[in-house]
Amino acid sequence: MKTYLLPVIGLMLGAVIAYWGLGLLFVTPFDKIFPKGLLPLGLAASVSFALSCTNPKAWKILAASLALPTWVVVALVLLQLQAEGRSDDGKWLAVVAVVSFACVVPSWLAYKWRVRGQI
Repeated sequence: MKTYLLPVIGLMLGAVIAYWGLGLLFVTPFDKIFPKGLLPLGLAASVSFALSCTNPKAWKILAASLALPTWVVVALVLLQLQAEGRSDDGKWLAVVAVVSFACVVPSWLAYKWRVRGQI
């Protein structure tokens, strides 16, 4: 497989995960999101691990390409909240942090496992 296709695949799968996860956030109260929100995060983690196993030297790019659609949508939501004069209370930034963590850590673990053999 061509290595330049992996970030494109990551972007497309990241868009599906962002659509699913953020749709869940919009219809579920934030304090009851815990059991339902684990499935999109688990999917993001497994896709990140699988993509980085395919090309471990580009693990940072692949993790970022998977998390990028969520970052963009959350940035647009924050801009809209700013335009309306409403506060965020840090919930959307927590979403960005959790999604970034779910994409970067498995990708890094795949890199360590495939390249360095340390795991």
